[in-house]
Amino acid sequence: ENPEVRSRAEKLFGSLAKPNELVAEWEPALALTGDVERGRIAYVKVCSTCHVLDGVGFEVGPDLAALTTKTPQSILVSTLDPNREVDGRYVSYNALLADGKTISGLLVSETATSVTLREKGGKDHVLLRQDLDELRATQKSVMPEGLEKDLDHQAMSDLIAYLLPQRTPPKSFAGNRPAVIRPNTDGELVLAASTAEIYGGPIVFESNSPFLNVGYWQDINDFIGWPIELLESRSFLLQLNYACSPDSAGNPFRIDGFTLPIRGVVASTGDWSKYQSLELGQVTLPAGRSYLSVRFDGQQKAPALMDLRELKLVPVQADKAKASERR
Repeated sequence: ENPEVRSRAEKLFGSLAKPNELVAEWEPALALTGDVERGRIAYVKVCSTCHVLDGVGFEVGPDLAALTTKTPQSILVSTLDPNREVDGRYVSYNALLADGKTISGLLVSETATSVTLREKGGKDHVLLRQDLDELRATQKSVMPEGLEKDLDHQAMSDLIAYLLPQRTPPKSFAGNRPAVIRPNTDGELVLAASTAEIYGGPIVFESNSPFLNVGYWQDINDFIGWPIELLESRSFLLQLNYACSPDSAGNPFRIDGFTLPIRGVVASTGDWSKYQSLELGQVTLPAGRSYLSVRFDGQQKAPALMDLRELKLVPVQADKAKASERR
């Protein structure tokens, strides 16, 4: 392989490495000390055509200020491999017109007679349906690949420093004392509403309720989270203890903090006073500090998400031992 040819090709087409190889190549950037002000310059150069942050840029991709659970590693991965996990709200669409032209972008609106696609730089294209031969989702992110060709390791570190969330303090409620969650004597991680960080508008901790739950979860930007600390990587069974009335059932939710988010739809438990535990499957958490959060996942479809009392992570080995004892 000719290094000079490879270098020229990467400048033209972006990196030729596979996504996992590319992330590994850039991981040394995480060990560098990033400069926020230099990162602001890098953001304008490579990100502002599709994102708005600190009033600079164009609204095509997600609001970076709202991505409060981002870590340096996750920012690196999403920058280098934007198609690893694609949010359905930011899928790129291709429109083939009757005159042979193709327009690509984010689907921002559609009516009976037209669709509107937004390309980078915030330019909107209103396309009449009568002029469309085909409109197709690409299953890829509107965020392009190859952004790294305009950066080096130090610039990537600077960009990450600028993009890291500067989270405002959580809301304060009587009986709610946010804490770092560590395993109890059974090795379980108990993420109670009383220890959650609570962010948003109407969402509250209901200290007067006998269930001591998070409730009034009514805004799509409301979320709760817990910092977690483990001495070693462990696998757990994830359980959600919650209540939901029939008229609020059907909202999509997501739990972030794992390699991939846990997604689901909130089912009715029969009443706000009837709590159920739902097993969401097996997950793995790394050694060290991580952060788990629960929020709406995309479009809100009902008045409130849920009343949440607790998340519990039960060690897989401990859970199997208990099952064996019961037998």
